[in-house]
Formats: sequence, C-alpha cells, structure tokens
Amino acid sequence: MQKAVLRLSGSVALCALILSVALLRETAALAAASDPSPRIAVGAPPQETETQREARLIEGAKKEGKIVIWDAGAAKEWEQAFNKLQQRYTFVLIDH
Repeated sequence: MQKAVLRLSGSVALCALILSVALLRETAALAAASDPSPRIAVGAPPQETETQREARLIEGAKKEGKIVIWDAGAAKEWEQAFNKLQQRYTFVLIDH
C-alpha cells in the first residue's frame, strides 16, 4: 500500500497552520474545561521547533504574497477569520 503525502508551501501552508492552531486551541480549551486531571503528551520530538516552522512558513507566504480560498459556503461566514488573518499577516492578500 502506498502512503499519500501532502506537501503545502507558502501561504497555503500558513493558512492551514493558522486554522489548525485555532482548532487545536479550541479543542484544548474544551478538554481542559471538561477534564481537570493533568495530561502528558508523549510522542517523538519534532524535527524543528514551532517557532522555526512558523518562521519558515511566513517566509514562504511572503514570497507568494496571496492566499486564495475556495469554499462552498458563504464568504460572510469566514469574514471574521479572514479579517483576523489579514490583521496578523498584513503582507499576505486574502482572496475569497
């Protein structure tokens, strides 16, 4: 069986990273609220730190300069997320 590998670069990867982090934060907040016992995450150490990865993704996004987002839903549903993304990463144009 072949393993499928998805490689993202530049602004697409940055957008995916930002959305993933937002979802993880919400999930972690909900989990912490429902279960007060501490948890320890166990796994392989990352090859690069989160700061290094974010810096690499930001550099790629600066080179591309634009994020194009296609969605079947209404753009108004995403407007708040797009605005926050644009405020934080002013160097990237968001086209939706």
